Order: sequence, then C-alpha cells, then structure tokens
Amino acid sequence: SLSLSHSLTLSLSQVLAATNLPWAIDTAVRRRCQKRIYIPLPDDRARKRMFEIKFAKIDPPPLISPEEMLVLTDKTEGFSGSDITVLFRDAIMEPVRRCQDAQAFKWVDVPVADSETPGATEKRLEPCSPGTPECIEMNIMTLATEYGPEKLVAPPVTYRDFEKTLQRCKPSVSEDDLEEFNKFTMEFGQDG
Repeated sequence: SLSLSHSLTLSLSQVLAATNLPWAIDTAVRRRCQKRIYIPLPDDRARKRMFEIKFAKIDPPPLISPEEMLVLTDKTEGFSGSDITVLFRDAIMEPVRRCQDAQAFKWVDVPVADSETPGATEKRLEPCSPGTPECIEMNIMTLATEYGPEKLVAPPVTYRDFEKTLQRCKPSVSEDDLEEFNKFTMEFGQDG
C-alpha cells in the first residue's frame, strides 16, 4: 500500500520549466517535455497594464496623461516584462536625480500623510529652475544643512522622465532572438 501510494504521488507530479534558449535543450529532455509553449513578448495591452500596476504603487502617482500612456506603451514595443521593470525603476529615479542636481528650490504645499485633519498640508522644498519666482538658490547639501533633509520633497514622476530613460534603456530581446523562438515553436512547440 505504501508503494502504491508512492507511485500515485509520482504519477500526479508535474514539472514546469522555463528557458530563454529552448533550442539549446538536449533532445532527450525535449522529448520528455509534453508541452512546449512559447510565451511571446507582452503586447500593447499587456505593457499598458504592467505600467498601470506599477504606477499604482508609487506615491504620488506619476503625472502621465492617458495620451502619454499610449505613447509610452507604443515606444516599449519589443520590451520584455523584465525590460519594462528596468525602465520603470530607472524612470522613477529621475526626480531623485533632479533633487541631487538642483541649484534652486521653491516652497510647495504637500499633503500631510497620516493627518487627522482632512486636506492638511505642510511646506516642503521642491527643486525648480533658478529663474523661478520665489525660488531659493541653493544645492541639496545647503538645503539639508539649513532646513533639514525632511523638508525636501521630490517632484512627481512625469512622462518626460520616461522619455529620458527610454534614450538609454533598450529591449533585451533582439529580432534575431524572436526569429529563433518562432522557428523553434514552428518545429517543436505550440503558441501560448
């Protein structure tokens, strides 16, 4: 009875494997893989949804219009999910870089988190151009020394941050790679 139960458990086991190089799999291993499913790169709808999910996790939310979202989705054609994550992480660092590079700051009202008073705000310093009315010309080190680092607020992420990041972030999957995947799928697999 023990061996029967043991063999039943083994017969119900399944193995799920993933690879970026299916054509490099040994033929004996490939024969034992009953289903070989090609999962293509995310399409427009999937990329848009990935951005929406990531945007929902940042506070304050990015200042990106629906039209800019469509352009961003279009410009990331050929990006994998991992590529989009790299792009996103780099783009959300742009406001921090603006803070580090700033030579002027201005006072802005920022909502108070965890306030018992609805709509409560507090004054914080946000980077701006040196010519901005009522700006205080200083760098981030002076701000930290004279006002305290807690007075600094990074500006929200914008579409411009993604445009800038797209200049240096490129897809990791080449057209040649996609051709290899399609060739393998035609010969050994099935579409997902």
